This record gives sequence, C-alpha cells and structure tokens, in this order.
Amino acid sequence: MTDRENGGQEESLNRKLAELAWVLQETQLKITELSGGKIDPRPSQSEKGETELESFKRHLLEQKRARKADAEMMAGILDALPAHVAVLDEEGYIVEINEAWKKFGHANHLLSSSMGIGTNYISLCEAVTGEEKGDALAVAEGIRAVINGSKVNFVLEYPCHTPARKHWFQMTVTPLGKGTRGVVIMHTDITERVVSEQKNREFAQKYHMLFVNHPHPMWVYDLDTLEILAVNNVALHEYGYTEEEFLGMTLEDLHPEGQLTALHENISKVSEGIDKAGVWLHKTKDGRVIYVEVTSHTSTFEGRRTEFASAVNVTERIKAENALRESENRFRMVLEDVPDVGIQGYTPEGTIFYWNRASEQIYGYTSEEAIGKNLFDLLIPSELRATVRERTRVALANGGIIPPEEWELLHKDGSRISLYTSHAIVRRPGHPPELFDMDVDLSLRNELQRRIAQSEQRLNLVMKATVDSIYDWNLTAGNVWWNDAFYEHFGHDPQTVPRGIESWSNNIHPEDREMVISSIDRAVEGHGEEWEERYRFLKADGTHAWVIDRGFVARDEEGRAVRMVGGIRDITKEVALEEQLRQSQRLEAVGHLTGGLAHDFNNLLTVVLGNTELLLEELDAGNRLRPLVEMIFQATERGSELTHRLLAFARRQALDPKVIDVSQLVSSMDSMLRRTLGEHIEIELIRGAGLWRVQVDPSQLESAILNLCINSRDAMLHGGKLTIETANVSINTEYADRNLEVSPGQYVLIAVSDTGDGIPREIIERVFEPFFTTKGEGKGTGLGMSMVYGFVKQSKGHIKVYSEPGEGTVVRIYLPRALGEVVEEIPSTKHSRPLGGNEVILLVEDDELVRHFAEFQLISLGYLVFVASNGPEALDVLQQHPEIDLLFTDIVMPGGMNGRQLADRAKELRPDLKVLYTSGYTDNAIVHHGRLDPGAKLLGKPYGKAELARKIREVLGES
Repeated sequence: MTDRENGGQEESLNRKLAELAWVLQETQLKITELSGGKIDPRPSQSEKGETELESFKRHLLEQKRARKADAEMMAGILDALPAHVAVLDEEGYIVEINEAWKKFGHANHLLSSSMGIGTNYISLCEAVTGEEKGDALAVAEGIRAVINGSKVNFVLEYPCHTPARKHWFQMTVTPLGKGTRGVVIMHTDITERVVSEQKNREFAQKYHMLFVNHPHPMWVYDLDTLEILAVNNVALHEYGYTEEEFLGMTLEDLHPEGQLTALHENISKVSEGIDKAGVWLHKTKDGRVIYVEVTSHTSTFEGRRTEFASAVNVTERIKAENALRESENRFRMVLEDVPDVGIQGYTPEGTIFYWNRASEQIYGYTSEEAIGKNLFDLLIPSELRATVRERTRVALANGGIIPPEEWELLHKDGSRISLYTSHAIVRRPGHPPELFDMDVDLSLRNELQRRIAQSEQRLNLVMKATVDSIYDWNLTAGNVWWNDAFYEHFGHDPQTVPRGIESWSNNIHPEDREMVISSIDRAVEGHGEEWEERYRFLKADGTHAWVIDRGFVARDEEGRAVRMVGGIRDITKEVALEEQLRQSQRLEAVGHLTGGLAHDFNNLLTVVLGNTELLLEELDAGNRLRPLVEMIFQATERGSELTHRLLAFARRQALDPKVIDVSQLVSSMDSMLRRTLGEHIEIELIRGAGLWRVQVDPSQLESAILNLCINSRDAMLHGGKLTIETANVSINTEYADRNLEVSPGQYVLIAVSDTGDGIPREIIERVFEPFFTTKGEGKGTGLGMSMVYGFVKQSKGHIKVYSEPGEGTVVRIYLPRALGEVVEEIPSTKHSRPLGGNEVILLVEDDELVRHFAEFQLISLGYLVFVASNGPEALDVLQQHPEIDLLFTDIVMPGGMNGRQLADRAKELRPDLKVLYTSGYTDNAIVHHGRLDPGAKLLGKPYGKAELARKIREVLGES
C-alpha cells in the first residue's frame, strides 16, 4: 500500500476510536447514574498508572502497528515478485496489486483506474474486443471457475503485444485460501521463453534448409568410430545410397582403399573449428569415383564428439584444371618449340621474363643471358628506344595495341636483323599487365609466302579436281563459301547466290528441309565434330538431285561451334541404282513364287487337258455334252496360256532361240496388228537400215510386241497413233551404270510408243509386277507386261518404260546383237491323228494324277509302259528291264534326285537310252538362260495327246 492509503485508514481508525471513547464516557455516566454511585465504571489504573481506557487504547495502537508491519511486509514480498500480481475478492474486484502490476500498466499506457484497486477484473476481461477477445473471455471464465471452486487453478498463455514491443504472458489463477473465496492472479512474462522457442523452431527450419536441403552433400560422423550419424538428401542422390544404407556406413566406406591411411592421418589432426580437408576421392554406389572438396567443422551431436562435413563435387573442375594444366604445358611447349618465331615476355618497364628457343637462334642470346635484362636496351637500337617506349606507354594507358611493323633490331654480335615484330598485351585479374613480343625473321618470309602460295594453288587444284561441292561455313559471321564445283554442278549463278546460309537452306527440297535443318542444328548445338545427312537438293533447272552432305564442325575452347567445313556429293545415280536393285529383287522374289505356282498348276492342267481331249474323241458332234467339254477344253487352254505367262515372267519358260531379223518379224505382224487394234488406231512402222541380228525365240518376241501394242490400244480409247520403231543402238558405260541389269554393248532397239493417256508417276515402277493392272475389273490379267519383262530378261535384254500422263507412253526393248546368220523356219509336219508305236517306255512322274494320265495316254498310243514315282525307283526298274527304249521323266521331283540327275545316271547304265523331259517349271535343270541344254528334249506341261505322240516319235526317231 502507498503512504496515502495508509494515512487514510489511520484517520478513519482514530475517528472510530474517538467515537467509541465518547460512547464509553456516556456509558460510564449512565452506569453511575443508574447505580446511584455504587458502581464506579471508570477504568482503574494499571501498574503503569494508566486507566483501563488508556490501556485499551494503547493495545489498539499496538495492534495497528503490527497490522501495518504485516501489510508492509506482504506489500514488500508482492513488490519483490517479478510477476504481475493482483488479488481479487469473490466478486472479481481488485483488492491488492503489486508494484510489477503497476509498472506493467504504466509501461503499456493503461490508466491506473482501469487496472487498479477497486476495478472488477472479470468485467474488464469481458469488455475486451478485437483479436484478444477470445483469450480475455477464457480468462474471465477461468477466474470464475477458481472462485467457485470448480477448478483448482487456471493457466493460460497468451500474447499481449504493444506498439512498443511484443510480449507473451502466462496467467496463473489460484485460490486465496484461509476460508476466503478470493483469488490471486499472477501474470508471468514468458516472452524470453517464447522467443527462445521461436528461435529454436527457426533454427530447426534453417537446419532443415541448410543441412537436409543443402545443395551440396553433407553428413555428420563420429570422430571416434567414423560412423555416419546423419546425412542430407543431396548426398543420397549424389552417392546413390538410400538413407538406411548411408547411416549403416562409416567414413571409410566412401574412400578408395588407397586413401584410408591418409584419411586416418587427417582425422587424427582434427582440431576445434573449421577444417578445410581439401580434395579427396569418393566412391559412389554404382562404382564411380568422383573428386570432392571437403570442408568440416567439429561439433557435438547426440552426445558424441562429431564432425559436420560438406562435400562439393569438383570432378569437372579437377578435370578442367588438369586439362588447363595440360593446355598450359602444351602452350608452353608450343611457345618454346615454335619454329622461326622468337617470343619474348617482358614487363611494361622492359624487364624480360620469358625467352624461347627461337629467340636464342634469332638474337644469339641464351635464355639465361636474356632473362632479367631490359628488352629496350638489349634489342632496340638507340635511335628507336624512345619511340618504342612511348608506343608501349600509350598502348598500356589506352588499352590499345602496339601496331606490328618491320624493324631492324640488334643481334648479340652487334649486327642488325630485319624482323617483322608484333606485340600483345596480356592483362590478368590481380596481376600487372605483361607484354609479349613475337618476331619473325623476314629471311623466312619469302619461303613462307612461297609455301603459302603453293598450298593455295594445291588447294585450288584439289577444289577444281573434286566432283564434290565444297563449302566453308563461318558460323559466327553466318557467311558460306562454295567452290566452283557447286555452281557448275547445280547450275546456280555465283552472282545471285546469297553469301549467307540461305544459299544452301533455300535449295533443300521442301519435304526434306525441316528434317535437314533440325539435324544440322543438333550437330552445331551438340558436342560432336561430324555431321552427315542425305536429302534432295534443288538445281538451277528446277530438278532435284539426291545428295549426301558430310560436314565437320570446328569448336572454340568453350565447345561452341564456330566453323563447319564439308562437301556435298551428288548420289542421284546411286539412289536410282538402289531403287532399281530393290525393284529387281522384288520382281525376282515374285518370280520364284509364280514359277512354283505354275509348276503345280501345269500338273493339274495336264490331267484336265488330256482327259478333255479323250472326252472329245468319244463324243459325237451332236452329243449334248460336247459343248460343255469343248468349253472345258477352251478354259484349259486359257489356263495353259496363263501359266505360260507366269513362267515367262518368272524366266522359267523353255525358249527356243533363233537368229532372226527383227524388222522382218515386225513387218510380218503388220496385217495382224491392224486387224487386232482396229481402224481408230494409226500404225506406223519405222525400220532402221542395216539392222543387226538378234538371237531370241521368235514366237515369244512376237507375243511380247503384240502385248505392248494391245496395251497401247487400251490407252487410246478414242483413237491415236501407235509407232513401232527398230534401230541399232550402243549402250555406253554411263547408261549401264545407271541401270543395273544391262551391260555396255551393241543392241537392237524395238520401241513401241503411243499417244495415249500415259502412266502416272506413282505407279510406273509397278507396271512389271504380275497381276498389277490399271484396267477395269475383268479387262485384264495383269500378266501382259510381266510376261514381256520376263521374256526380255531371259533373253539377256533390257526393257525401259517412259511415260508422261496425258502425253503417252514409250516402251523400249533392247536385245543383244547376234553375229550368226538368220535361220529359216522349217514348217512342222501336222498330223491329223496322233502317231503311236510299240516301243517300251519308262514313265517317271511324282504327281499321281499326271502319272496315271500319261500312262493311259502312252498305252492308248500302243506303247508298253513301266512307271516309277521317283528317281531311285526308276533306276531299279531300268536295271530290271533292259528292253526299255525311252526314259520319259518329269524334271522337278522330290527325293533328292531331279529328272536331269536321273537321266545322267540312266545314261551311265544305258548309253543308248533315249530321254524325253517334261515339266511345268524348268528350275534351271536343263534350261539355262532361256536355252535348252544341247541334246535335251523337252515336252512342256500341260500337253495333249497329240503333242505327246509327236514328241515321243520325234525322240524315238532320232538316230
């Protein structure tokens, strides 16, 4: 309490005592009056001479002093407490506060009446608004609960910020005790603790940021056991281990075995504070070895003596430093050993610090004699020294250069040397500027100029001699230089071609441009040195050439592409040859397939054709079934024609080549062509004079020409002109190089041209494929051109198709020249009836149907027949029956022995045995390059009875 408050209470007490004393005096008088003086109500005196009233009064004063002393002691205790303390009565009024409470109110600009004695604290809390309202209401509720006895105490931590500073307090409400229902409120300033906790949280966040998420690998390890106790995320990523694996390792596990001794020595020297451990080699999980620069700091972690380590991967830096050292060494070696160029390094004052071997040769001074001397005094003539010093000073001051000049400088022997000298200023951060003087003895200049001129001449000759288009692309400036071959080959005018890269990129085929540009951009932006691409390039005449482009990229020290030198080679011919080869291989594969199909089909047709002939012989002209059988016979003949076309395409038909006059054959076809093609087609024959002879099967050539003419007719539905031209031509090496399947030499040309619709470019390469046709459904088999192709190729010739949509088509057949004489055709004798005989024939056929048919036909012709299904079986029959006159065998048979091999073995047993072959597919057994082997006789399938009889008599009748 304050002195003023104590004085007010004392005055009140004295007033009350005075009132009591007056009441006491009045009471004494009343007692005396009522007792008639018998009772003396006045107080008696004590031993001290005091009356009872005076003694009572003294007692009251002593109690007052004691209470004042207790109050002062309690006030002193409360004031000594650092917490803000207030005492509330059972209704929530403040009845006592300590000094800290008052200071808190003054410090926070709160009126003493709002926080002082007599204020209802509960009401004060309930009146709070704003952000602190929630905490204030909780305080009011807590105080009531403690006063009412429903809570033993109440504790709340809350912020109490002021404009001056931020505070946090802990409020504790406890009962007053001693039978009273008041409470003691204590506000404890916990700002320091809260701030400390916040700092700890911030430290934890910084730890997480600086350690766990640090961009460099970090770990903590025990200095005594080397056990790794903590590791951050980057270390896990860098080294490839999981956290569990890493924490199960020791520091030794990260080091190669050869470093363990050095590692332990380093750890033994660890002292307090930061330790820059230097560069070490570390092992990763995948076996890589990396360079790391380690920095560590001693600390205590989880009660252990530890070291906190950070490792920066410096592998690339070490490699770069090694490369730099190698480069510097290489540079020194180059400077030292560069021939004929004297190099001196000197300070701005002229002191020489570098002197290479060439300088020794030029000036006569050894490096020991020159280094440390003054360059101006040693080499510069006296009349030039002032000028050279001034030029050096100006260049250093202005950041310029000393212009190169031809000077006469001093030799050791006093003579003067004519030199071309240039100076370079080198400025390194943190170092004074350095100058380098490079001198070339001009006695070598003429030799160098001669060599340069010779090199340039040689380069120009190479450029002119090469067929490639050479370019030099300055990637920095964007300029491109082309050699003369570029302009000559592609036809572009040097005056109109831009100097930039557009001279190349604008001439790339539009369909290839994006692909090529992307490819070369990747090469330039990457790290490689070579680039190659294949694309189409535009020529000045509007056509495109296939080219292969190879370039070599030159890069600067930082790996940036600065130059690209390369050449473009025209590969149009090679591309055409590749396409021809693919087309040839495709047709060859289809040929093998169609030949096999024709073989099986011919076996079936042989049976059908033969049996149809037998039926026709048995049926009278008026028989109602005869038209059906005739229809079957016609269909069989058409099937036979189809197989012949397939074999022609597959180059498996047996040709009967003769030396003929092509002009004569074409002339003989004139009337037939006019009847076949119709009056709406104009036909012109152009026959070359002195036409060479060719050796071909005339009937097949006639069929081929007829097929081409019919195709031309179908392309001229509304009329047009058909031209057949013959001429002598020579195919040169250049043409043969562009066309794989023809050899240089002399040929007879047969050209069939029309003025029809023409063939679209996208399908012209497919015209020779079997069953490919542009005619409508049911209007063509698609085998005409295939047959022509196969016949020409089997005759060692060449065929080429040229066409323009809407302009017409020309097909050129080239047949090799033959030197023999023309062979006159001998008409074959036609027999009205098949001729038979009584000889003995051995029939060998693997197909059961064909075997039974042929056996029946031979027997019907009067022959005695033995049969076999394969070669080994036939040899057994031949040995058992020496009376056999003729071996009639299929060529293609299973069992490892074909008809030709069977005939050879039979001839060894019976040299006089006659042999007749039959086949629907020759398979190169007795037919080679379209010609029957000498002496071989062949009856092709399918065959009828008449053909069989004539061929048997022909073979048996030979002497």
